[in-house]
Amino acid sequence: MKIRICLILSYCVFAFAACESQSRAQTIVVKTSNIEHKKISVLGMTCVGCEVTLESTLKKIVGIVNVKASHSDKVVVVDYDKTKTNMAEITHAINEAGYKVTD
Repeated sequence: MKIRICLILSYCVFAFAACESQSRAQTIVVKTSNIEHKKISVLGMTCVGCEVTLESTLKKIVGIVNVKASHSDKVVVVDYDKTKTNMAEITHAINEAGYKVTD
């Protein structure tokens, strides 16, 4: 009987975890005519860790579609939905992360 209860509880925990992870996935529809593509010169990136920091910081902004940072080229390339965010917000986020936009 105890084994059966343990199996049922284990199944419930597994099912809950699966439902939880599925509920986090979102589908976002963006009109291609609203996408802006910008290459931003950034000072202060010195390593791959800096790239990861900037990419994760910018991905938190609503409207960011794609972002790629390069410390060797000293640029961040960003695609964003201009109806949801703007360059001022993106620039502010980069500066707040400890880097300097030079454009």
